[in-house]
Amino acid sequence: MPHLLAVALLALFAWFAYRLVYLHIRGIRTTATVVEVIRNESHEGAETFTPIVAFTTNQGTEIIAKSFYGTEDAGSRFKVGKTVDVLYSAKDPHYFTIVGYEVCALILLGLVIAGILGFVYSTKLFRKSDLPTRLSS
Repeated sequence: MPHLLAVALLALFAWFAYRLVYLHIRGIRTTATVVEVIRNESHEGAETFTPIVAFTTNQGTEIIAKSFYGTEDAGSRFKVGKTVDVLYSAKDPHYFTIVGYEVCALILLGLVIAGILGFVYSTKLFRKSDLPTRLSS
């Protein structure tokens, strides 16, 4: 079971990393305006904020899209009317990243995954039943 969790979390991290790298290599850079910041509350009462931005593609299409990530600091970092740089996919402009913001979210996700995996493996490795026992003679 812990191996399945590890594979799932690493696959999730790899997908997020691929998405970000793809946009930094192939994405089209433009300026966007924050049009809304959505407040989300978890079951434990923690708040995260997700920015929604508006920008115009090179073809003149107006796009309004929600960031894929929500973080605690987005509420203070993004205010309605603020301009930000974004990278978007030419194939699907709704597939975008806010330059600099989602790198921080990816690092945070990586640290959380590392912490979870560390906890799972440390408890698995150091369970009393897994430790070798001495044979009494």
